[in-house]
Amino acid sequence: MSGVILKVAGVNFHLVEFKQAEVKPGDAVALMPDPTNAYDPNAIKVVKRGLHIGFIPRGWTADVREALEDGFIVVVESCTARGCAIRFVAPEDTI
Repeated sequence: MSGVILKVAGVNFHLVEFKQAEVKPGDAVALMPDPTNAYDPNAIKVVKRGLHIGFIPRGWTADVREALEDGFIVVVESCTARGCAIRFVAPEDTI
């Protein structure tokens, strides 16, 4: 998954939190399982500064869970006023 870039899904439902989190390129974000999600029990939330800003796109959750188990970190790649993309960085690529 090193170098994989994903657009964060569902930001339009979390715009207030997205703006409050002041998301910008290079920021680290946390990924948290959301097993009580009514639409997808495999959902993974994207969180910054404790604020839920969106989700990992459906269909990528299994790969993302494996990457997290392998120690990958996740950083913001790019942003607009209405969303962002995140990039996965392998542990060996961090300092």
